Amino acid sequence: MPLRYCREAAARPGDDAATAMKSVVADPTAYDWEGDEPLRQPAARTIIHERQT
Repeated sequence: MPLRYCREAAARPGDDAATAMKSVVADPTAYDWEGDEPLRQPAARTIIHERQT
């Protein structure tokens, strides 16, 4: 996590490159899928779209 990380700054308009987290690594085996199954799609062929509101 960046030393000056600010979650609130990420929600404000404008450039937040200095304070934004660049990535998060998640362990899919630790996630509670609640009966769903993970997609059978390699990560290299996966696109993640994040929308700011």
